[in-house]
Amino acid sequence: MSESSNVSPYFARDAAASLLQGNTQYAIELCLTGTKAFPNYSTGHLVLGKCYEAFGRTLEALAEYKLALQILPTNPTLQSLVMHAEEKHQEEFRKFSEEERQKLDAEKKTVSAQEYFAEKPSTEETAIEYLAKRLQDVKRIQPKTAGPAEGVPPPIKDDRSIKFVTATMAEIYATQGEFAEAIAAYRELLRQHPDEQEKHASRIAEIERLLEIQQREKKLHSPEAR
Repeated sequence: MSESSNVSPYFARDAAASLLQGNTQYAIELCLTGTKAFPNYSTGHLVLGKCYEAFGRTLEALAEYKLALQILPTNPTLQSLVMHAEEKHQEEFRKFSEEERQKLDAEKKTVSAQEYFAEKPSTEETAIEYLAKRLQDVKRIQPKTAGPAEGVPPPIKDDRSIKFVTATMAEIYATQGEFAEAIAAYRELLRQHPDEQEKHASRIAEIERLLEIQQREKKLHSPEAR
């Protein structure tokens, strides 16, 4: 029996629901198990990245977004997530470096710099080690191509029993190329949160453009167009 047979192909959706309910640690556990069974499932890495961001673990989130982008290298949603996570991590490290410098200035009268850093190992070094280790998984991931691929669960169909919609769920649809569903989800968010109209309306416009491109490509490759 394969390892993936014991893991629900709906793990990413279930994890997103758990994240919404505040069960972030459980959501991470679901995603870690799921991405191990389905390493080529980009949405699993996306949701895991969202979970890490909820915990304030930006570097781990960045690693997951990069893994997802390795699978879908032209996906604009993932490209944006990687860019924003990189910017956030750089800002966090800048603040960390400044705090460490201030601590060193305060202690340098009694403790040498060598002694100080020996007692306080660099957080950045630990983080980079994690990132390097996690990105080793890229070696076993191939970019998504047409047709079924190993390490990817069956496509998740819309479940009308779901009583909630979140930006994460909308982005899951967008990442899977299900742009019509993503637009519908964001429109529901607009209805639920009119105070965030500008943000959601902008994202709807972006996804509508992607949907138009997708539809044009389908027409170009249809038997009637040949």
